[in-house]
Amino acid sequence: MPKIVRPVILTDRGFRCAAFLRWLKEHHLDYVVRIKKGSRMTEGDRRRWKLGEEESKVGELRFCEGVRYGLYHDRPRELRIDVALCWRVP
Repeated sequence: MPKIVRPVILTDRGFRCAAFLRWLKEHHLDYVVRIKKGSRMTEGDRRRWKLGEEESKVGELRFCEGVRYGLYHDRPRELRIDVALCWRVP
């Protein structure tokens, strides 16, 4: 593969498990994964929220860097991801 090409793994929410995301990060692979409404996020200031409960407005776009994805034994996981939020118009 040419050095100027960087593959990006694109998956649907069936591949959203934290173990898979951690594996992608450990192998320095770029990825985009759609995660489902209700997924738990924890920001750097320890504020927790679920996707779909972040009070976004129709058409709003937001980018959250370094959020912890999911919970492990009711504690935020050490897996940090960047999350792009957008309100999909039906």
